Amino acid sequence: MKKIILITLYLSFSFIIHAQEIQYIIGAVYDKASGEILVSASVYYDKNQKVTITNAEGEYQIEKIADADSLNFSYIGYATKKYNINNIPQKIYLEPAMTNLAEVVVTPFDVNKFVKQVWNRYNEIYLKESTNKDNLSLFFYRQISQTDTIYNEFIETFFTAANTYCVGNHFVFREGRYAKIKSDSVYLFSGTNFFVVSRISPFSSINPSQKKSNTFLQPNFETIYEIKIDNRFFSEENGDIIVLDFVPKPKSKEKLTLLSGKLYIRESDLSIVRMEGVSNQKIKASGIKNQSLSFSVNYRDGLNGYPQVETVKIETDYNFIIKKKTHKAHIVSTLFAVDQYYNPSDNTRKSETLNLVEIIDKMKYHPEFWRNNPIVKRTAVDEKIIKSFENSNAFGTFKGE
Repeated sequence: MKKIILITLYLSFSFIIHAQEIQYIIGAVYDKASGEILVSASVYYDKNQKVTITNAEGEYQIEKIADADSLNFSYIGYATKKYNINNIPQKIYLEPAMTNLAEVVVTPFDVNKFVKQVWNRYNEIYLKESTNKDNLSLFFYRQISQTDTIYNEFIETFFTAANTYCVGNHFVFREGRYAKIKSDSVYLFSGTNFFVVSRISPFSSINPSQKKSNTFLQPNFETIYEIKIDNRFFSEENGDIIVLDFVPKPKSKEKLTLLSGKLYIRESDLSIVRMEGVSNQKIKASGIKNQSLSFSVNYRDGLNGYPQVETVKIETDYNFIIKKKTHKAHIVSTLFAVDQYYNPSDNTRKSETLNLVEIIDKMKYHPEFWRNNPIVKRTAVDEKIIKSFENSNAFGTFKGE
């Protein structure tokens, strides 16, 4: 294999890394008011040519496009910033968007009527797009599991799937890798597939066979949730955003998969731009208790004019007991669209069985691919985790022996 030469140039406060003739722009995104890092902020070119998100330390890395003029930085609740491609500061500071909740309070506002209008919009999208197999998006998924102070499981995969308001069906897995450490040292999570959870949807159509309520927007939402206006702010990118707070009624809690949360809705066309909240989904295993699962989903406009998934982040914490000793587990999974529209040449191979570990186990591990194709900029912790798995030859084998 040819030696890879990395040359770092300082150009107008930007760092551009050349690796095998591929250039990357790197930096970090912060809250201007507090100085805190912004995790999962979006970094993208116009026309959805490329997109990435900031990592757990607020850092980003994105491939430079030769004919691009500018790069955008956005985070829900903050004003979007756009920089000339040759004049991007290493540190990007986003300002909180203006809040004007008082205008909603003064103006008569029927919340349930508004939610019904949003549901009608998404039901129309569902009827038009639910059977569309022609246009798929390319996604990247990463999951890192930790027990106490030990990182013990790592999954990364690329796949294509339908993308209209949620990560839909017609899955084709492209590339993946999986690693775990020996079972005699920690509790393993290979049976817990958070990739399935990351297919979370804000919407449910009329379906008589549906036995449980698993989303905020559904035909009978009034009987399940108490809904109120939590906030309203103006965004240069999206215009006026209304934030709705969904809280389950007492008799509804046991029926819900999505327990409570918020929807950020663009007033101009009733599109959801963000969903966040907590879930009732439980890991079905003995000895597990005190589980909490939180999620956030960001959306952006697709080329067909419909909202599409940009990023999904799931975090879960719980305790489990082995030999009368209590351990703490923490799992973080991130999914995001690499390209908003993707037309694969071999989209006939469909995978409805979503056990990532089994699928990856059947693939050949390509270490060069993962070294040469950074997706989300890795933190120092990410690099340390990957290095530990590589040193134990854990990648490329299901058992991780």
